[in-house]
This record gives sequence, C-alpha cells and structure tokens, in this order.
Amino acid sequence: MLRLKTLAAGLAFALVAGGSAQAAPIAQYNLDFATPGPNPGWAYMWNVNGPIGNTANYTSMSPSGTRYDTGGTGWPRPEPGAYANLISSGGHPGRGSTQNYGGSGNTIDRYVIASYKVQSGQEGFHQISNSSISVGGGTGIDVRVYVNDVQCNRIVEYSGGGASQFNTVLGNLNAGYKVYVAIGPNTHDGSDGFSGLDYHIEPVTDASVMLWDADGPGPGGSGG
Repeated sequence: MLRLKTLAAGLAFALVAGGSAQAAPIAQYNLDFATPGPNPGWAYMWNVNGPIGNTANYTSMSPSGTRYDTGGTGWPRPEPGAYANLISSGGHPGRGSTQNYGGSGNTIDRYVIASYKVQSGQEGFHQISNSSISVGGGTGIDVRVYVNDVQCNRIVEYSGGGASQFNTVLGNLNAGYKVYVAIGPNTHDGSDGFSGLDYHIEPVTDASVMLWDADGPGPGGSGG
C-alpha cells in the first residue's frame, strides 16, 4: 500500500499547484546516455542468463564506440546476442525464441535493457512519461517496464504505426530501486531495429494519479 504520508504530501502539492505542475525528471534516457561509461545510476544490459523479468538473468553490455552491445569480436556479435545494442536514440534486440542459430541452444527472447537506479534524494512517487519508440518491420518489438522484478507495463510495437508510447505509473520508489525498460524481439529479431527511443522518469504531481494507483504495480512500499 502507498504510504499515507507520501499520499498526503502529493495531495497537498497538487492542490497548491492545481494538479498541473510538471516536476523535473530524475532521469532522461536520451539526454543521459553516455559512452564509454554510463552516467550515475544508469546501466545498459541484456538477459544473457535466462528469461526477462528476473534481474538475476541480466548482465551489463560492453561499450563499443557510440553504442553498448553484447561484446565479443565481429559483427554480428556471438549468438544469441547477435545485433543486440543500445544507442542514444534506439538500438536492436538480440535473437528471438524461435532463433537457434549456430548451435546456441537459444529458446528465449533476448532483450536489451536500460536500467536506472534511483539515487538518494530522488525517492518518491514516480512515472515514466514522454516515452516514444518505433520499429522498422519484422515481428515487431516487445517493450516492457519493470521496477525491480515487478512488471509495470508492456506494449508490442509493430512497423507502420508510427511511434508508440510506453508511459506508465511506477509507484513509490525508494533509493536503490531500479527501473528497467526492456526491448525484445517478439520471437524473431528480423528487421527489429528501433529508433526514436526516449523516456523520462519523473515525480508524479497529479493527486488523481496517486489515488488511482494506491494499490499499483510498484514493489514493496508502493502497492501490491
């Protein structure tokens, strides 16, 4: 359940501001993206060790010029990472669950993952806003948002529909909580290069959103 003092504070702020104030983001994907090392709080990962949704399966990608990828020699990288990479405005997922190339034994979708760790002083009720992503073709991409291991949102973006959003309420985040945006191949990575990727993580200042999400998707202390 949402802490009463947090809800009360949010209500008071919204009443004073008329529910229309726009709080400064604590993180912005495009603006914060950096190589060869990430900015504080950020990590760029992929699920090398098992299915998405379990943070124990994630490992950091390696910097390579202006991107992060799964490392190794040649291009594409060794299976099942292949073309998996993230850049400041897009990227490409790894292999899909239907792609067992080169004897890799792959049976799961390989996601590229942008992770942000909430820093001390950034605690509070947050949301993802100003999000966008588009894909060129293929089977589309699977976009998921997690707080720690709790899934908050999921969309499947197909080609030809223009940019899609994955805005969502994240709940009450404590310092050390991690927000993951994971982008997978939706079974096959053919023509799955995506562009226009951006999103903000920002405090919620609308009391109605906080009330609506009092039992929302965030982890312990932020809803069931």
